[in-house]
Amino acid sequence: SMAIDGTSALRLTNDAAEDSDPAWSPDGTRIAFSSMRSGNAEIYVMHADGTGLTRLTTDGAQDVEPAWSPDGTRIAFISDRGAPANTGGRLWVMDASGENLSQLSSMRDAGDPAWSPDGAKIGFDADIDLDGWSDTMWVPAAGGAVTVVDLGNSYWMTEQWFGSWSPDGRYIFATGVYYGWVGGVVTLVGHTLTYKPTDNWGSGTGTVRFADTTTDRDPDCQAADLTPPVTAAQPLPAVSSAAIALSWSGSAPDGPA
Repeated sequence: SMAIDGTSALRLTNDAAEDSDPAWSPDGTRIAFSSMRSGNAEIYVMHADGTGLTRLTTDGAQDVEPAWSPDGTRIAFISDRGAPANTGGRLWVMDASGENLSQLSSMRDAGDPAWSPDGAKIGFDADIDLDGWSDTMWVPAAGGAVTVVDLGNSYWMTEQWFGSWSPDGRYIFATGVYYGWVGGVVTLVGHTLTYKPTDNWGSGTGTVRFADTTTDRDPDCQAADLTPPVTAAQPLPAVSSAAIALSWSGSAPDGPA
């Protein structure tokens, strides 16, 4: 911990394992965090000065991202206990003592738990439709049906992450990103560049870029430096300063490119 101006730094943990996800209790007297010191990620709590370390979870699963309830009596967290392999964690809640654990949602790849100011709801993100992307939602802290806050239909957000609640609990802050691909074939004959789209992505402009199609979601993009007298596409590491402008036309059946 440290003062807000960066001074008076104090080391609170001293273990060779990774400690992460620190979260202050509402009254400022305790800090919950996740640690690998037992061989897998577990939730711990300590006094604000680093003393009084207590382990709250004792499971072979990965328990991470603790979040205190506004009254400091409960902690929401993400755990993959009981979940199928390679499906990420689920939203759980427990007493601040580590007792009375309860799973609140079965949605896969959950993360970013955040309590509403009145403690009645917990916001989080998870992959609700099994498309590989996160969606924003909340669930009653006492358990119940999940309510999805779908930014995708209104703002063309491919992936969304829960941020925080407004002080009155009426609004949530979330971040999102839109992912789009324009596939096609680029052919160079002499100094004439021809682009033939293979995906229907509407009209637009851009630069010619080459991607490693074996990389999912985050391709290793490269630009093509076709400045004369170059007569072949030359993939470059990172971005070329001489990328070629490109335009295409068509229709967009499912939103802007």
